[in-house]
Amino acid sequence: MALCRGIHRMAAPLTQALKSTKITAEKISALKTETDDYQKSYPKPRQAIATARAATKQLPVVLRETSNLLRKQLDPLLV
Repeated sequence: MALCRGIHRMAAPLTQALKSTKITAEKISALKTETDDYQKSYPKPRQAIATARAATKQLPVVLRETSNLLRKQLDPLLV
């Protein structure tokens, strides 16, 4: 990410000189936009992992509660 920002910082003032290489101001601007968008979405995978871990830790409790519900409340109704 720092590399992309460095490229943008160096390329932005050189827009006119870079025209011969088909690097336009729009491409330089798009690089900055994509870098910014990536930075905004970067923590999301970590948050998803943390949420999944928290749910996994709750599984034994939820399974025990479900089993108790089945044995103590639903099973007597079947008899």
